[in-house]
Amino acid sequence: MIKSKNRITLLVLTVICFAICCAIVFLAGVAKAEERTFSWLPNSEADLGGYNIHYGPESRNYTNEKDCGLPETEDGRVFCSVDVPAGPPMYFAATAYDQSGGESDYSDEVLLDPPPDAVQDFSVTVVVKVSARTSQ
Repeated sequence: MIKSKNRITLLVLTVICFAICCAIVFLAGVAKAEERTFSWLPNSEADLGGYNIHYGPESRNYTNEKDCGLPETEDGRVFCSVDVPAGPPMYFAATAYDQSGGESDYSDEVLLDPPPDAVQDFSVTVVVKVSARTSQ
C-alpha cells in the first residue's frame, strides 16, 4: 500500500513539474514587438526625399521595410523608430531615396541580437501531503 501511494505521489509531482516547465516555455515564447530607434548622419543632397530602414532575420536579405520619411535633424543626426518583433536576431540597413524615387545602396549592416527576456517574479508553490500507515 505504501509503495502504491509513493508511486501516485511521484506521478503527481512529475505531472506538476512538467506543467511548470511547459508554462515557463510558453511564457518565454510569447512574442512582442519592441520599439528600436536608429540614428545616422543626414544626407546633404538637395533632392533628398527620405530614408528607409530595411530589416529581416538573414544578413542582406531584408523582408521588412520602414519608410522613415524625411525626419527633422536633431543635434546633427536623423532618428527613426521601428517596431521590431521579438524573436530571432534581426539585421538592419538604411537607404536614402530622392524625390524622383531613386534609392541608394544599403548602408553598413547592423545586427540586433537581443538577450532572452528574464522571467520576472516567478514563483511556484507545491504542496504535497503524504501519509502512511504502519501495520503492527
